[in-house]
Amino acid sequence: GAGNIAKHLNKCRDVILMFRGFLYLSPQDPEVRNARAAIGACEAKQTGTLTVKTEATGLEVLVDGGLIGRTPLTDMKLVAGTYRLLLRHPDYEDATAEVTVREGEPVEASVPVRKKLLFGFLEVKTEPADGVQVFLDEVPSGVTPLKEKLRLETKKYLLRLEKSGYDRWIRNVNIQRDRTQTVSATLEPVAPPGQPAAPAEGR
Repeated sequence: GAGNIAKHLNKCRDVILMFRGFLYLSPQDPEVRNARAAIGACEAKQTGTLTVKTEATGLEVLVDGGLIGRTPLTDMKLVAGTYRLLLRHPDYEDATAEVTVREGEPVEASVPVRKKLLFGFLEVKTEPADGVQVFLDEVPSGVTPLKEKLRLETKKYLLRLEKSGYDRWIRNVNIQRDRTQTVSATLEPVAPPGQPAAPAEGR
């Protein structure tokens, strides 16, 4: 049983990691009491505590390959030794760190995480339908009609549309993950001084 495994100090490192993962994944299992007893027996020996901090919450924390919880992880008891941490989350790049736990001492690991680049799409339709210049955050991004949707990193952009003889058209657009944002814009003709408004263009 779990209690017998825990008697061997050199196995305590594995016992704590294995049973912590078990408790995290199967909190309702009937064997939970035995798992807690095994962890308790090991924690009474040479343990220190590990706290894992990240800028983001909800990242899974794997210690030596075993899942033991999610960030923020506070005062997790581990047998003294060096461990390899892996933090993972669908929206973030995997992050790794090595940490040494010393007997009777708290250790804190601050692990930097980097958000994955996520993309969405922008479709721009204009009236007049052609010859309108498209700018995103002041960067030229094509002329209508655009042959295809623009693939953009997820964030807010300043969209500016321009055509000679028309007023500028400016809006904020918010690009969301895997979604298409469609913008339909009607540009108003400019009236030069002393002349009626007309969308006339010189050839």
